[in-house]
Amino acid sequence: MGDEDLIKIHYHTNVPWRVLEYAASLGDIYDVVVENMQRQEDGLQG
Repeated sequence: MGDEDLIKIHYHTNVPWRVLEYAASLGDIYDVVVENMQRQEDGLQG
């Protein structure tokens, strides 16, 4: 099961807005989650 036009990506970056801008230039994006891993490591909410 799947969709030839749908992909799921997972990435780590210090500049998530650049990745989102690029992805948006390719097509629609949805269900975006951006978490601050440094905050999580420090025991805070991501």
